[in-house]
Formats: sequence, structure tokens, C-alpha cells
Amino acid sequence: MAYLRLRGIVISLHHNGVEGTVAEIFRALMMSRMERFHAAADLIQEAVVDPSLWPSTLSAISDSLDLAGINIMEPITQTAFSGVMVTDSLQGLLDDYVREEWHLRDYRACLLPITKQQSVVLEQSVVAPSTYETHEYYRFLEKYGLRLSAVIDFSVGDQSLYFVMQRRLSDGFDGAELPLFEHIASRLRTGARLMRALTQSRVQGMLTAFDRMATGCLLFNKAGQVVETNATAERLVAEGHLAIRRNQLEPWLSSDARALHGSLKAALGGNSLERKPVLLSTRRGSPLVVRIEPFGTRLVDAFYGAAAFALVEDTGARGHSHALLKQVFGLTSAEAMIADLVAQGYSPTEIATRQTIHYETVRSHLRSIFRKTETSRQAELSALLGNLRIR
Repeated sequence: MAYLRLRGIVISLHHNGVEGTVAEIFRALMMSRMERFHAAADLIQEAVVDPSLWPSTLSAISDSLDLAGINIMEPITQTAFSGVMVTDSLQGLLDDYVREEWHLRDYRACLLPITKQQSVVLEQSVVAPSTYETHEYYRFLEKYGLRLSAVIDFSVGDQSLYFVMQRRLSDGFDGAELPLFEHIASRLRTGARLMRALTQSRVQGMLTAFDRMATGCLLFNKAGQVVETNATAERLVAEGHLAIRRNQLEPWLSSDARALHGSLKAALGGNSLERKPVLLSTRRGSPLVVRIEPFGTRLVDAFYGAAAFALVEDTGARGHSHALLKQVFGLTSAEAMIADLVAQGYSPTEIATRQTIHYETVRSHLRSIFRKTETSRQAELSALLGNLRIR
């Protein structure tokens, strides 16, 4: 009995006619693998146009190359990384990678300078074999049956992104695979240029659109630095209601800084429970309403270098309707109407009579309004809404 092993697949053959049979099966399997690989690589251009296809594209490439999985990483500092996208097969690893803070001390950061000079870097050609046995980072990987990687740098301009192909613990990378990896690298770099152009166009349109709505818009990178602003935001800075110092957004009053920075941190960290509108004091008294949201999680969004954006509404510039109450505090339509009447000086009894609803219904709405606005009395609520110029 003779055996042919192709990356974990064992084919059993009888001795009679082994040579011809082995050659035929090998050619058939290699042709099938190459067809799958090129079909997967072709998906990259489709994913550029339709970003929702990126997860399935990464999975198809991973399967065609018999990988344990693929992850795309973006450096934050020289040793810290943020995950942009990952195949389902590596999601558990990535979760623990962040939870145990390996993203702040990834040993593979030593590979990155080399990728600037080479199309593809095979980890096994750079890292000493003894390191795999002694370094704690590789012991972490071993828990998931992983060890070696191959890294492609497909950065564009000042935006750095790395395509990391992971192999199982028992497998390495074959030098004969380099042409395949270089083909992927070429496709990724072409796609990266297209994605950057598409994203820049989309973001510029977004900034202009908010200008037309008299709403300030500021973009932040993953480090929380302001990378771009629209004209409305620039006006608020020029008037002294906001400040940008060393690329950091600062409120006019230092006492508002904690809430503002907390909201930005929550947006950058993906914590939706902590993200809520922030009221910032201004020189003229009427506050700014600031809402900070993540910019996006799609690969195409990474190419603008923006991780979050802030929308700033100037309540002193114009009056606001119930829609602002609903947006800022999450009030329902009924709660916004009752809050408006409270701001105008009506008592709960008068509101019940005016709206022909039960007194206890008004009281129930008020309890919800107090909770959402973080007030405890009608006087506090009136003062808060008076600053917002509700009408």
C-alpha cells in the first residue's frame, strides 16, 4: 500500500500502477486547488465594491490555502494593534487576544518593518525556532493550535493594514506558496487604493452634508485624535465654544471634559451602553449637544483612518423641536411632549387636563423623563430644557 499526503489528506493506493495513478491524482488535486484559489482571489475586487462580502471573501481565501484562518490588523502604536476583520475560525482567539491584552504587546510586531521591504514575510524565515518554545506569546497561540503566520502589508498612504494568514500548529509555510501569496498581495493593494478613494469620497460628502444641516462634524482616529473637521465645527472652535489642542478635542469648561472623553472612549471601544449625548457648556450659556459614534467596522472604513465621528449641534443657533429631546435623551413622543410642557411651566395636573389624559399617566411619564434626563425635580428639568431652547 502506498500513501500520498496533501496537507492532512491521505490517499491510499494499491501498488499496481502506483506511479501513473499518483501523478494523475496529484495533478487533479493541484488543479482543483488552484481553481479554488483564483476564484477566491477574484472575490477581493467584488468585496471592494460591496464591503458586506469581505467576511465570506476572507473565508474563501483561507479555505483555498488550507489556512487556520485570516485576520486583518491595524497598528495603533509600534507594538499595539487593533483587529479590523477576522474569519470566524479565529474569533475566539481574537477575543482572548484583546481580553488578555496581547494586542498591546504582540511579538509579531517585529515582522512589520520587514514587510515594508518585501511583498510577503513568512514568520518562520524571521523568528528563531527556539523562540517558539520559549516566548509566552507563542505559548498563547498554542492554546488555539496555532503557531506560524505569513504577513502581507497592503498599506496605502499613511494608513497601515496587515493581512495575516495563520497556519495550524502542525503545519508550516512552503516557499512554493509564495507566488500565491504575492498574487493575493497584488490584489489587496489594488483593492486598497480603490477602497481609500471610495471612502474619502464618501466621508467628504458626509462632512458637507452635515454642514448644510448646520451641524458640526469631527472625525477621530483610533487614538482619539481629531483628523478632520467640517466648516461648522471649525466655526465653533473659532468662537471658543470648543478647542482642539494637540489634536485632542476639549470642551470650553474643563468640568465637561470627563463626560466628553468618556463618550469618545466608549465609541472607540465599541461600548454602546456608555454612548449617550453629552451637553457641553458654551461661552454664551446655551449648550452644545455632542453625540459620538463609531465610524464603522467594515474594512473599507479603515482606509480613511477614522474610527469615530462626533456630531455637534449648537442649541444657541436655533430653537429645537421635540425631535431634539427624542434624540438627546431618548424620550418617546409622549414624553417629549410632556417635557416640553413642563419647560413652559405647566404642572402635572394642568398637563393632564390640557392633554385629556389621566394624572397618573403624566406622573408615570415624568418618572421616566427624570430617569432619562438624570434629573429629579420639575425645576431641574425646566432648567435643563430651558438651556436647550425647546419650542
